Parts: sequence; C-alpha cells; structure tokens
Amino acid sequence: MTDLKMNKYTMQNTEHHCYAENDNETLKDTEKLIDDHSDLGEKMLNLFNNRELSDVVLQVGEFKFPAHRMILVNSSEYFERMFTQNWKEKDQKVVTLEVVEECHELFEGFLKYIYTNQLKISVYTVLHYYILADKYMVTPLKNSCLEFMIDNFNVNPDIKRVMAWMKCADRPGDLESKLKEKLIQFIALNLIMFEANHEFYRFDITFLKELLKRDDLTVPDEFTLHHWVIQWLKLTKSNKRSPVKILCELLPLIRFKTMPLEHLDELLNDDFVKEHSDHYVLEYIVPAFRYHAKSALPSSSKEHISEALRCYVYGSSRSSSKTKTKQRFCLPFARKNFQSNPTHAVHPISVKSMPLSATSSNADLGDKT
Repeated sequence: MTDLKMNKYTMQNTEHHCYAENDNETLKDTEKLIDDHSDLGEKMLNLFNNRELSDVVLQVGEFKFPAHRMILVNSSEYFERMFTQNWKEKDQKVVTLEVVEECHELFEGFLKYIYTNQLKISVYTVLHYYILADKYMVTPLKNSCLEFMIDNFNVNPDIKRVMAWMKCADRPGDLESKLKEKLIQFIALNLIMFEANHEFYRFDITFLKELLKRDDLTVPDEFTLHHWVIQWLKLTKSNKRSPVKILCELLPLIRFKTMPLEHLDELLNDDFVKEHSDHYVLEYIVPAFRYHAKSALPSSSKEHISEALRCYVYGSSRSSSKTKTKQRFCLPFARKNFQSNPTHAVHPISVKSMPLSATSSNADLGDKT
C-alpha cells in the first residue's frame, strides 16, 4: 500500500467508504450499533419520585411528587405546553394539578408510566388511567387503555362501569369507535337488565335512537319496549324541545307490525296513546292491524314488510303487557323474512344463555377503584 499521509484522505459518506485521492484505493469503514438501553428503564425508575435533581413538585390533592421538567415535557404534550409556553405554572416550583378526586391515588402510577412506560391496569382502574392520559395528552397510554377496554369490556361485567366506559367511546377516533360498537352490542343484548337498573332512563336521545335501530335488542316484546320508551320520554326533561317532537322521532323506530294482535288491542286502550292518538293510530297502529289481516290472505296478497324481529324473550317477568298472549309473532311474517333475518330474530332467546350477559349478582355493583 502506498504510504499516504492522513491529510491526503477525503472522507465521503457514500456507502461508508474512505477514498484515497492519489491511487483511488478504497478502505472499508467499520461501524457497530452500541445498544446499552437494557438498563435504561431501571435508571429512569431510580429518578422517579426522587428529589435528587428534581426541579418541580407536582401536587395532586394531598399528594406531592418531585419530578423533572425534562422528562415530563418529553412524554406529555400538556406538560410541554405548560413549561415551554407562557403559562403561570412555567416557573413555579410547586405546580398544583386539578385532577378529579377519584384519580388522586392513581396519579403516582400514571407518573411512574411517564418515567418508565410501564403500568399495571385492570378493569377497575383503566378508566381512571384513561382520564389522566387523556387530560395530560399521553397518547400511547390513552390508546393502551382503549385497547384494554375493547378486549375486556365483558370481563366481570358491571352496568355502571359499561356506561362509564361509553363516555370514553363516544368520542372521535378509530379505537373509540371500535369500543363503542362493542359496548352498544353488550347493552343491546342486556337491555332488560339495564332497564331493571334504571340506566335505560338515563340514555340521551341520540343513544336511545341508535339502540332502537338495532335488530339485536333483547327485550320481552315490542310492546314492552314501547312502554319503556314512553317512560323514558316522561322522565326526560328538555328545555329546548317539546316531548311531542321527541315522540315523533322515536315512534318510527318502534316496530309496531311485529306486535301480536293482543298487544295492539292493549295499545289502543293505553291512556298515553289515546292522548296522542293523532300521532299513533293512522300512521302506526292501523298499518299494523292491516298487516296482520293480510297475513291470513293468499301469499300473493301479502304485504311486504322491511321490519326485522328483535330478540324477543317472551314470557319474561319484565314484560309490561297485561295480556298473556300465546302468539310469539306473526307466523307468515317469520316465514317470509326467515332467510333475510338473523337466526336469533326467529328463535326467542334467554339473556342468561348469552356469553356477554351481565349477571344479576354483579349488575348492581359500582365501579371499583
């Protein structure tokens, strides 16, 4: 090899080679990735809740946590804005955080996640960690909480917990949408229990309408579902809209033609229906009677119907009907729609047989922290 002085070499980045100016000799460059991050988590854990070199104290209720601005800013967009923009807390030594009381005791675990990216969650704590992650804009933790809810929404099902999780799901986002569909299906299949625990009467109008559009609602019968809707209407107070306008939005979602004749007769004698007969009789009840009448005619004269049967649990003690009817549903209707309807719509099922059903023993339990 020609003896060249070091100053005669020009370093070039192309393909990590060194080129000699005089003889075009190529010298291979050697590189290696040094990866010593295996103990990084332990080092970060040593900094957590350690006053050494901490430059701020976070106060949450009666709890105080020494922290490091650099670590907070690196993990949380909320803290980044707090300590880099003109917030009043920017230069404060003690920063008081407004956190809902239910999350006070869990804030230490949340802060530990900011330092180590590790956190143990359960069906009893995931909602609180979601609230903290959402408030302080820790997106990876927020998404992990949503994924946990999606996978575990029916573990030890609790009605109040399901409704609390619905508040997380009723927001924009792919994971939120996926969780919402899971929870709505769970509520639909267990609607009898939600009504028994009066959660049904706390639904807002948008959510109620969304439920009434579903074929998988599990109810004693359509007559009872109508009764629940009217009770909901009576208990709902709206300063912006009249009850009659809300009634007109809900009635099209009741499947009157699936009611047996006995229930339609009982409906005509209902005081509420009589009071609002102009909204009921001609538009819904008369067409339902007409459909039942035509069902006895030859098939060529039968009326086409697009309404699907729901999951009717006939004989349920939760039925609002005073009439003990033996007619499960209009038989010609069932035959005509058998191929297009899901099988559960033709065969009444019991809530207890469903794998997603909440049990009566835990349905009344509140969410644990």
